[in-house]
Order: sequence, then structure tokens, then C-alpha cells
Amino acid sequence: DLKKKDKETEITSIEEVESQLICKNINISLIPSDNQKLWLMEALVKNNSWILFEKLYGSLNSFFDLNSHLPLLNTILNYLEWLIEPVYRPISPTRFTKKPVTLVNFPIHNSNLELQQIHQLDLEGITKIARVCKIVGPAIGKNVLVYTKLCRLFRHYLDHPSTENHNAIYEVLVYICTQILLPAISLVKSNPGVIANLWNIIQDFDFSIRIQAYEEWFTFFIYSNSTLLLEGFNTIKQATPWFKTVTADTVKQKGRILGNLSHNNPGLVFKLANQIIKNYSNLIEPIVNALSYCSNLSMDVIIFLTLRDLSNAPYEDKAKTQLVQEGTIHDIHANFATFLGHFLRKYYTVDLTSIFSFLMNRIFQNQYLDLVILKEIISKMSGSESIEVLNQNQLQALAGGINLQIEGASIANDFKK
Repeated sequence: DLKKKDKETEITSIEEVESQLICKNINISLIPSDNQKLWLMEALVKNNSWILFEKLYGSLNSFFDLNSHLPLLNTILNYLEWLIEPVYRPISPTRFTKKPVTLVNFPIHNSNLELQQIHQLDLEGITKIARVCKIVGPAIGKNVLVYTKLCRLFRHYLDHPSTENHNAIYEVLVYICTQILLPAISLVKSNPGVIANLWNIIQDFDFSIRIQAYEEWFTFFIYSNSTLLLEGFNTIKQATPWFKTVTADTVKQKGRILGNLSHNNPGLVFKLANQIIKNYSNLIEPIVNALSYCSNLSMDVIIFLTLRDLSNAPYEDKAKTQLVQEGTIHDIHANFATFLGHFLRKYYTVDLTSIFSFLMNRIFQNQYLDLVILKEIISKMSGSESIEVLNQNQLQALAGGINLQIEGASIANDFKK
């Protein structure tokens, strides 16, 4: 009875999500999965008539979701794998094995209606990849093998860039990674290896490109079709109880659960975490300790969400005066400062460029309340703390060495050599 009740609750919730999709004009498949036009498009791809398929797909893509017709989706993904096979084979880990890798072959007609296989990752080759990936979209996350091959191929190009048309190739590569591969993470079933392959690419991008990609991922792509939205709904449904039950005693057992939940939709999970950090300062340290099981991509997303919440804080003169008197802004900034201090001290390998750029821009805008965050970061990461009022013993301690100065400042327990 209990299982039946839970199933009925889940179905009702999904129906509510689908009704919200219809109200927001989000793409829901209006063409049945057995429609002959879908099978015709699948046959065109199998026959390597890609140009004809593109024309037919362009007239129907607004009426159906590619995730609703898996045979067509799998055929396009096999076609993409076949396209990149010649250029991927020299860097494949299986190139040393005697057993050849079996792929789905597509006919070659030497006509203008087909795409030729890619033998070199030049501008023409990466443009072909972008044409196929643009049609597949985030649904590429359902095929981990093709996803991983693309990540390895792009990482190899960044290690050995081309001398011709490098800027144009780099722009297309950034487009594929930020607009297609990154949102596709939401459909990958908790696979840290796939996320690590993607992070190996986007970690070399400028922080402004990454921030813009995260913003589009969490505000647009998640709501772009029903499949991604339902995945996000299930993630929130599983993550909400975690933050209600986490304590300092259970953080080791529950840390792995948080890591698994954050692999697919880190933006949704850590948005809940920021709400907890704003209101409950006693849970900051347990949450920071639980993040040790999260990926590097999740760490970068945490920084982005924290900076976004800080930038959305009210700074109007009247509201600022009122809220500072009530302690609201002070509590929010104090909690975020404490969180960033503990977070950056424990996970010091994260990129700090975005944080310091944000803080410097805020100071240039005469918003000095963020100096609390800068002070906390410096004191936690360096192990030194500035003391405004010194007694006689502390003044004498400052005349000694570093160890005596630390003892005089009474922060020896927090200092790591």
C-alpha cells in the first residue's frame, strides 16, 4: 500500500510538471512516436542523406522532442560516432588492442546530399560535428560513449591546436561544449568519469565564458524540454530531504549521497545548499565537509552560485541602511564569508579568478560590505588574521617570529603549516 501510494504521488507530481511545461510553451512532443515522418528521417540518416534529413527536421523540430523517439536519436548518435571515427582512432585508448572496434557503418555515395567522414579536425571537420550536435542537443548525454569520444577529441585539439583558423575552430569548440555538452550532463546518470572529461576541457576556458554557460544551463536549458525538466524535478525531490537531515555526525555517510546527486544537476542541488547557508550558520561546516565527494565541475558551480547570490543582495541606500540595522545583510554576508573561507581553505585547487574579480568590481562600485568576504578568505587561507585592538602582550608578540605572532593572535589552532 505504501509503495502504491508513493507511486501515485510521483505520477501526480510529474503530471503537474507537464502541465507547467504546457503553460510555459516548453517543447513537448506533439507528434506520436510511431509517426511515419520520424521513421522517414531515421531512414534518411541511415542512408547518409544528411542534407535531406536536415531540411525535413528543420520543418518538424518544433513539433516533437528527439528524446521521445529513441530509434531516431540512436541512429543520429551512431552517425556522429561514424563521422569522427577516422580522426578519433589515432587517440583512442583501444588503438593498441588487436580486436577492432565494431561501429555502425553508413553508405558512401559521393554525392552532395551526404557528409563525409572527418579525417582531420580542421574548421570544416568541427563544423560537421557542430551541425550534428546542434540537432541532437543535450540528448547526446544519453550515449556516454559518443559523449566521451567528443570530449577526448576536443581535449586533444586543445593540447595540439591547429595553426590555421585556430580562432574560428576554438569558437565552434566553445559553442559545442557550453551549449550542448554541458547541458547534456543533466541526462548522464551519475558518471564522474564523464564529468571529469568535460571539466578537462572547460577548465581552460575563461571564467567569464564558464559563468555565462552556467547561467544559461540553469535558467534556460533545464526548462528547454520536458526530459530535462523532469530530471531536474527528480533531483530536487531527492536533494531536499538530504539538507533536512544532514548534521556534523552524519556528514561522512551522507557526503557520498550529495556527490551522486550533484553530478547531474549541480546548479539545482547547490541552490538549495545556498539557502541553508544563508539561514543556518551552524550547518556551514558540515556542508563544506560533505563537498569532498563532489566533482571539480560542481566546485566551480558552487563558486558561481555563491557569487550570483551575493550580487543579487539589495544595495540601495535606503534598503541598505534599514537592513544593516536589522542585521539581515550582515548575516547573509557573514554566512557567505564564513562559507567561502572554509570552502577555499579545504578545496584550495578551485579557480579563484572569478571570486577576486567579483570582489574587486564590487569595491570599485563603492560596495565595501564585501570586504568582509575578502578578509575572511585571506584569514582562512593564509592562517593570519588582522586584529584591530591589541593588548600589551599581543604587541610584544608581534616583535617576535611568525610562530610567536600566531600565538599572540590566538589562532594557532586554525593555522596549517
